[in-house]
Formats: sequence, structure tokens, C-alpha cells
Amino acid sequence: MLLRAMLLCLGIALDAGAQELQEAARGLLVSIEDLAGTIGVNGLPLAVSRAVGPEVPAMAERLLARWREQSGGDAVRSAGCCGWQIASRIRDGQSQVVQWRSTAAGPELYLSTAKLTDRVGPAPFVTSPLPSGCSWTTPVHGQVSGTSFIQLSAQCARSATAILDQSIRLLSREGWQWRRLGAATVQAQRGPTHMQLTAIPQPTETSAARTGLSSVVIVETHTGKEPQR
Repeated sequence: MLLRAMLLCLGIALDAGAQELQEAARGLLVSIEDLAGTIGVNGLPLAVSRAVGPEVPAMAERLLARWREQSGGDAVRSAGCCGWQIASRIRDGQSQVVQWRSTAAGPELYLSTAKLTDRVGPAPFVTSPLPSGCSWTTPVHGQVSGTSFIQLSAQCARSATAILDQSIRLLSREGWQWRRLGAATVQAQRGPTHMQLTAIPQPTETSAARTGLSSVVIVETHTGKEPQR
């Protein structure tokens, strides 16, 4: 779900996304930049622009209002996860996703655009072990400044503590050097490969709360080509 700041520069699509953000940011205290690199989601290439500044939330409201005017309210889907607000639509053969959040450094926003007719080949797999009991999204992958990355996110029908404990056991069994980083994160390394797993509790009002639900994000990075399993 979370499309981070390592995304594909696709010329026309990237310029269009940046222009759309510029129009939504007119008169607001916001800075916009294009993010260069290569990325795909399940083999589909993306273009991404980033905005930062104190009035990013107001810019996001303008952008969503424009989307609803252009595509209709029912065509714009909204959700929230892991501190992010996320909205998406499909228009003119393109999928667009905007996500924004507030951080200690200030608000930030990412707008990604995918041409649904383009492909960049099959998606790679992470090489680190995946905890069980999770429903995984399609991978976000690409290359920035010579470093390849893969990102997976999941909803898990287990507590965050159980996920972290199992990940540590699996990493140790497969020869990874690991360490805990705070209460929610495990970092590990095996050769040139680095990984980080973050698991946080997912609030719920259903009976599943007795066993615990969690949201999980794994990011794996490598120097050179993307690894294949």
C-alpha cells in the first residue's frame, strides 16, 4: 500500500503528475519535486512526484476535489493505513494514487501514476523469510542510485508481537544477522542484502481482536540488480 520515495521517471507521465500537483498547490506553502529512478508494482511501471510543506493537507483536499469533479465521487476511492491517508482513481488508461501524512519533519505527499498498458517485466521476490498468517500485497520494486529495493505490505491475522518474534526465528534459521530497532521493527542483513520489517497493531472491533491483527511492511534492499528467488 505504501509507495515510498523511490519511483520511476517516465517522462510525459511524470511531467503530468508534477503539473497536476503544481496546480493543486497554487498559492500554498508547498514544495514539489520529481523523483527519479525505476520502479514497478507487480511489473507495472510508475511515475511519482513528491510534495512537502505545511500546507500539504490543503493541497491534498484540492487535488481530491478536482479528481471528484473530473471522475465523479464514486470513482475516487479513499482509505487509511499506517499513518497515511490514501486516495486512488483510474482515468484515461492510467491509475493514480495519492498518499499523504504528517511527520515530525512536516507533512509530505506522494502522487504516483501508472500507465496500465505499460509493463517492465515480472516482479522480483524478497529473499528474506515471510511470516505466516498474512495476506500480502503485490510488490513495489525498482532501483535508485544503484540500489535495488522491494517493498511488501500485508494485513496479518496475528499480533504484531507474534509477527516480530516469528520473523526473528526465521531470520536466525536462514543465516541472517538481525537486531531489534524499537518495539515495532526488526532489521537484518545477509551478505549485500538488507531488510527491515515493521509490524504495528491494527485496531479492530471484531472478535478477531482476541487473537490480534497487525499491519506489516517489509523493505529489502540490494546493491546491483534486483534478486530473483
